[in-house]
Order: sequence, then C-alpha cells, then structure tokens
Amino acid sequence: MKTQLLITFATGAIIASVAVVGSNELQRLDTALISANGNANSERQAGAALVARELKQQREERTALTQELNRLEMEIDRLEGERATDIAKLQEDYLLTRSQLEGLLTSSSSQLTVLESSVSRIEGAEYASLIKELNSNMSEHWGVLEARLERNADELEESRNALTELDLKVKERRDTDKMWRELLGPVVQLAGESSVGSGVLLKSLPVGERWRTLVVTAWHVVRDIQGDQGLDTKVPVTIYDQVGAMRIESASLVRHDALIDVAVLEIFSARPFANGADLPTRDTLLSHRVFDPIYAVGCPLGNDPIPTAGELADTSHDIDGMNYWMINAPTFIGNSGGGIFDAESHELLGIFSKIYNYGVTQQTIIPHMGLVTPMATIYSWIEAQDLDFVIPE
Repeated sequence: MKTQLLITFATGAIIASVAVVGSNELQRLDTALISANGNANSERQAGAALVARELKQQREERTALTQELNRLEMEIDRLEGERATDIAKLQEDYLLTRSQLEGLLTSSSSQLTVLESSVSRIEGAEYASLIKELNSNMSEHWGVLEARLERNADELEESRNALTELDLKVKERRDTDKMWRELLGPVVQLAGESSVGSGVLLKSLPVGERWRTLVVTAWHVVRDIQGDQGLDTKVPVTIYDQVGAMRIESASLVRHDALIDVAVLEIFSARPFANGADLPTRDTLLSHRVFDPIYAVGCPLGNDPIPTAGELADTSHDIDGMNYWMINAPTFIGNSGGGIFDAESHELLGIFSKIYNYGVTQQTIIPHMGLVTPMATIYSWIEAQDLDFVIPE
C-alpha cells in the first residue's frame, strides 16, 4: 500500500513538472511568434512606405509633364493667334492699297474722258503740254502705288515663310521620338572591367548576308578597356532602344590614332541597327561658329545615353599642336567617345575627347569645359587611312 502511494505521488510530480515545462515552452513560442509578426509588420510597413514614395514621385513627374504639355499648348495657341493677327493686318493693308489704286485708275479715266471731249478746243503745243503733265502725274502716283504694293506683297510672303518655319520648329520641338532616334539612339556604351566610355554608331551597311556597322569613339576609351590584353581584344558594346532594352555586341578595333584620340570599331551582325548618326559635309562643318547650339550625348558614369544642351564655345582651341572644339554643355567621366550633335540638324559634329580639370594633389573636373575632336579632323584622318568609310560630299 505504501509503495503504491509513493508511485502515485511520483507520477503526479512528473506530470506537474512536464506541465510546467510545456507551459514555459508555449510561452517561448508565443513570444517568438509575436516577435516574428512584429518584424513582418515592420517589413510590410517599410515596403508600403517605399511604394508610397515611388507613387508620389511618379505623380510628381506626371504632374510636371502635364504642366509642360499645357504650357506648350498655350504657347502654340498664342503663336497661332499672333499669326492670324499679322496675316489679317497685311491683308487689310493690301486691300486698302488696291482700293487706292482702283480709285486712281477711275480718276485717271475720268480725266482722260474730259480731255478727249475737249481735245477739239485745244490746239498744238497747249494740248501736248497738258498731256505731258497728266502722264507725269500719273506715272508718279503709279510708281508710289506699285512700290507700296510690292512692299506689302514682300512683307506678306516673309510673314508666311516665318510662320511656316515657326510651325515646323514647334512641331519638331515636340517630336521627342525623332530627337531620340537621331540623338540618343546612335550613342552606345563601351565598358570593361574597370573602365567605361561611349561611342557613336554609324549607319549599318549590308555585306553579303550580314550587316557591318562602324563605331566611332575615343582611342583612350578602347585602350583602357583592352588594357594589356592586346589590340585584338573584343570590345563590349551596349546598344539601347527607346524603351530601355539593351543589345550587347562585340566590336573589333579597325583603326586608331592616339594623337587625335580617335578609334574606329566594327560590328558584324545578323540584322542592322535601327539608329545611326547622320554625318555633315565638310562645308557644313566650316560654317559652324561660336554660340551655335549643340547637344552632347554620352554614357557618363556608366548610365544609359544622356543628352546635355549647350553651345560651341571655341572652334580653334589648340592643345599640343592639335585643334579641338570646346563646348559648354555639361559632361563628365564616361562621356569620352560620345557624340556632339548639331541641335537643329542633329548631324554628328565631333567625338568627345576630354574634360578640363585643375589641381595638383586633388584634381577637380570642370564639366562645362569639354574638348571635342571635330569631324573635319576625323575625315582627314580617315582618308589617310584608306578606310571603307563614306564621307558626305
């Protein structure tokens, strides 16, 4: 009997101990579950905040674009109103002058009728003198009216031409798709393990069943990418489309010149590239002057092609006996090898070479003092190299 009691007490103690341990374990699990739920809630809140910020940024960008479109539409309405006013004023002047001319003709006809009716009473020299005076007066008035009509017609034509040109500029200004194709589309990125730069695609040309595309860039970009691997090393080229998709090709070095800092690569592909730079004639290049508007397009710091606007600051900048153009469009590291384009014709004017900097121990870059190898220099070099390259006449 005593033994049974001891067994019963021992069993109860064990059950109680297990209950206590189980209770402690449940409390620990509850605590962990609460902590996990708290962390999940924090992550959800952080994610929601990130999405909210992104949505806010998109709303702000959409609002800014909407405001810009509204401003352009108001500008077009204003220009159209001014055009209608100018044309109406010219038409009014034209009709007034025409009315005056018709009045003069009517008056002259009346005077001639009077003269004819009285010619029988006028003899010899008196008749000739009167006719001469009348012709002189008519010629004088007629000359004044003719000059006024011609001036009004010229002004009307000039106004029409100016308004037509303005309409075309307004339309072209809003044609961002065309600007992308002709300015950003031809620009590519050249990148190695420790170096990045830019290049410019020319028009793709068929070679048998394949397509050959030349890339013009700065020699120091290719040199830094190839490093010690040799001139036969392929250069990775990233081509972008308008929606941000990338196409990566490998290019081979065709020619290079360290003195003018220019290199030409070539890509052979199964299909042509959609966008290639338009090239100017030599006469066009000679006509460019300081203050001409330009775009600098490149891949600074490894970004997709970025355009910056500016002007030609100098067309005869000498460095170590070489002539460069200077631009004031903002540029940075990675723009090297990119294109400098005419802001209106979108023709390729030169290849970006280097940026001014100052300082001995710690150099500071001057982004708005960029140096460009002009296409005239590149044309002369290409002719000397006997490259398969078509220079516009």
